[in-house]
Amino acid sequence: MKSMELEQFNTHESDARMLRTHKGPRVGYNVQTAVDAENCMIVHHEVTQDSDDRKQLEPMAKAAKEQLSQDELTVTADAGYSNGKQFQACEDENITAYVPVARSLNSCG
Repeated sequence: MKSMELEQFNTHESDARMLRTHKGPRVGYNVQTAVDAENCMIVHHEVTQDSDDRKQLEPMAKAAKEQLSQDELTVTADAGYSNGKQFQACEDENITAYVPVARSLNSCG
């Protein structure tokens, strides 16, 4: 594992890692998919070992923009992608992102 520069390795699923989930630690991976809404076609996908989506908006949107050969792109994503640094990175790449603000759970009531 040292020669491969890995801290974890799963013999059955090479992309799987220990991830923090709402049910506790689990072995898994995070699949990202960018879909062209007009044609309902997957234009890019990627497997990550991040346990959430907060750092995935800009890389996925940028890859979709490149795949579609667009100078500008508008993307939508759920609140799991809400991240100010990612919004700025998208803006810097001429990508307009519509993402709801992530809200913490209300434990009262």
